[in-house]
Amino acid sequence: KLFAVAVIALAVAAVLLSLSVYALPAGVVAVVVDPVTGQIGKPVIGPAVGFKLPWAYLIEDTYAIEVIEFAQRERAAGRWVFAPPEVLTKDGVTVTVEMVVRYKIRPERFDELVKKFPQVDYDDKVLVPKARQIIRDIVSKVDLEYFIANRDVIAKQIEQQYREAIENDPTLAGLVEVLDVNVLNFILPGQITEAINRKIAAQQDAIRAQYERQRVEELARANYTRTVLAAAAE
Repeated sequence: KLFAVAVIALAVAAVLLSLSVYALPAGVVAVVVDPVTGQIGKPVIGPAVGFKLPWAYLIEDTYAIEVIEFAQRERAAGRWVFAPPEVLTKDGVTVTVEMVVRYKIRPERFDELVKKFPQVDYDDKVLVPKARQIIRDIVSKVDLEYFIANRDVIAKQIEQQYREAIENDPTLAGLVEVLDVNVLNFILPGQITEAINRKIAAQQDAIRAQYERQRVEELARANYTRTVLAAAAE
């Protein structure tokens, strides 16, 4: 009987120990949550080994650099790839915007982030919709002609306003750091792109024709001058 009790006690102790010890790899931060009291512990930054009450659980996230990409392609390793926003310009032309955001959380304040986002879904709730909203607000206020002539200006507006929006957001300010925001591409409908290409080709042809006229005129003037000088010499 004593042996049976000892075996059971060892088994229980082993289970409790397995439920109480946790290990975090490098690049991961976690907090211990006690569901009984509702308390959230201070962040533990990996690599680390820690102890907790058997009924408590961990909420984890990576504090390495993460990437959100809006692109017309499938998800790549280490990136969250979302469908790019499709926005109407002021005159009703659809513009698809491809963009990349690089960010990281502040691990020393991860407990504050968990209190606001217990599911650690701040990207789905703030980072992604905020990008779509800013792109929509900026592109929808300009017509196609202005858009085509000022793509670089519009890209810089999107990048700057997105960075400022996250830095000033009451739920993420000081908790998530935006490292880079890059607008990669503006995609216009096929017929619009073809029309632009035709216009550019026509402009290039006109420039080439102008240069050719200037060359012929300069050559004619040179020949005239040479002929006049030859006649004067004669």
